[in-house]
Amino acid sequence: MPLHGLVSRWLPGSRPIARRNIGFYGHAHHGHTNLVSGNGRRKESVARVFLRPGTGKFTINRRTVEQYFPNHAWKHDAVEPLKFTNIADQVDVVVTAHGGGVGGQAGAVRMGLSRAISRFNPELRPALRKNGFLTRDSRMKERRSTDRRARASASSSRSVNFFAAPVIPELHRAPAGWRKLAR
Repeated sequence: MPLHGLVSRWLPGSRPIARRNIGFYGHAHHGHTNLVSGNGRRKESVARVFLRPGTGKFTINRRTVEQYFPNHAWKHDAVEPLKFTNIADQVDVVVTAHGGGVGGQAGAVRMGLSRAISRFNPELRPALRKNGFLTRDSRMKERRSTDRRARASASSSRSVNFFAAPVIPELHRAPAGWRKLAR
């Protein structure tokens, strides 16, 4: 059921809120016309990034960056587009990230944040593009092979005794003039 129907039922005398005005976590955001968003993906992770003018708050799934990414490399990866464009203290960032692992989510946040910044200030887009922030990292986990029998039969056809002494051809060669000795 859409959220605007629930809001009108819960609050007596309230009118339904238009779907486009439902913001982050289902809260209505009136007056935030300068809210920009960007989606980022990495491996199995997806991040939705919302950017608006502010004081520099950065929250991921209602937690701070330091709480969500305890590893310094993950935190650096997620915040890098803000530091690169020097707008870290000018905007507030709200992120929802899900799927995959924490490292993949950091890459997804980086991608979504870069896209949101390029929409927030289109003049920064060429610099972000040139430095690889807007390039999707397409590396995914390789699918599992279904042909298990072919590999098993190939390994069983080899009859190698790994415990035997190595064969050195020079030692097993017949000595020179062995025909004369055999007579």
